[in-house]
Amino acid sequence: MCCTIGYAEAPEVIEALASRAAVQYAMEYGLAPVSFETVYLKLVNSLLADGDDLSGFGTTVGDIVFLKESIPCSSFVHCYREANSVAHRLASLALNSDLDLVWQGLVPVAISSVVAAPCIN
Repeated sequence: MCCTIGYAEAPEVIEALASRAAVQYAMEYGLAPVSFETVYLKLVNSLLADGDDLSGFGTTVGDIVFLKESIPCSSFVHCYREANSVAHRLASLALNSDLDLVWQGLVPVAISSVVAAPCIN
């Protein structure tokens, strides 16, 4: 999934919005269980914490918690940026695109070498 956000936000809010979109996508297609990976440790910790944060980040985290309850046995886990090169490449692609894009089935040419790399090594 690749989509643009029409306004500048803090990186933590962008990561939370992307995570919410991923949960919505999993719900829409009936995917379960799902392990959602993020390089943003603050997001993982916020999803596990109890508390009311009324900022843009906090309200989006609340949305994720609520939506994720519909996906049994799913979790958010922290991964290091080096382990998430496909997501990084997709984010770079989104920065240079004016379109909202969703790929299903076929891997986009722009990231095919990154996706295939673990299979080749």
